[in-house]
Amino acid sequence: VKGAVALLPAPPTGYACAVRALRVAAERALVSGPYTTAVDSLRRARAEPPVPEERFEVLLELGLAERRVGLPDALGRLEEALNIEVDPGRRARAGLEYGRTLFFANRHADAITVLSEASDALDDDDPDLRERYEAELVGVARWLASYYPLAAERLAAIDETDLHGGGGSAQLLAMLAVDDAVRCGSREQTVRLARRALAMGVLDDEEAIGFPHAVNALFMAGEIDEACSVYEAAVVRARRRGDPFRLSNLLGFLAYVRLRLGRLLDAEADLREGLELSRAAPAVSTAFHWYTGTLAQLLIERGEPEEARALVESVGSSPSSRPSGRAWPRRIVNGLPRR
Repeated sequence: VKGAVALLPAPPTGYACAVRALRVAAERALVSGPYTTAVDSLRRARAEPPVPEERFEVLLELGLAERRVGLPDALGRLEEALNIEVDPGRRARAGLEYGRTLFFANRHADAITVLSEASDALDDDDPDLRERYEAELVGVARWLASYYPLAAERLAAIDETDLHGGGGSAQLLAMLAVDDAVRCGSREQTVRLARRALAMGVLDDEEAIGFPHAVNALFMAGEIDEACSVYEAAVVRARRRGDPFRLSNLLGFLAYVRLRLGRLLDAEADLREGLELSRAAPAVSTAFHWYTGTLAQLLIERGEPEEARALVESVGSSPSSRPSGRAWPRRIVNGLPRR
């Protein structure tokens, strides 16, 4: 690892051993932190450059590392990895991660297209991967009204007794739980499915939306204190791992639950920290404008309308923030009287 660090400022030479050392350093940084070290190491490995047979792995690893620190370059890396690979299994890995990243970037329709096309090309020899694709498709489709029939159709086809038992199964159980909660189905079934998904012990380690779906199902079923405890523990783990991407998403969910418990000061602290973590990449952050709008609402409730207005206007002045994302926070403050 020390040798890999010494390679960072050195000019590229095309040595395969240098690429291997840099990838090992990045792998260790992703385990123990900081993630920025992993990004630096993998960018340097890409510049070496790797041999053609190793280029896919370097691009995929770099895209995932950049996603974890909120860098918009992740989309391009993962798309490139998908496009250069011909092996079906490796393309499936890249397609899943590229689809997830498109979702995180608020490009939901594009994510559905990528995930659908890649899913159709899957072989039947990896049931866990197929279940992961199914869970991602359902999770993204639920965000768009025009695609909800697709989510409903796929959810109706799931038989929980036939699930494979890996991470994909846990995500599908979480999808079933939150869908049951949203449709005001059986409270007992919602809680059972959510707890079963979380008890598998894999959701919090997945960079997917299954974990918050399971916890939110508990919240909607009235198990608010339990949901809050699960999110608090997940935030602690994200801090310990030095994972800003995970932390920026978890803080939003935790703030939402704490608001409903009346813990306004705790929720405000979560929102402010989450906003700063997601501010680095507002154009590719699903959470950024949600943080802005929710914090503005909280400030108005606290009698701080001018601070709420200033917050929303500061977001609107960002050249990289999406107009569609700015609309909701602006609606919150448009009706406020000016001094």
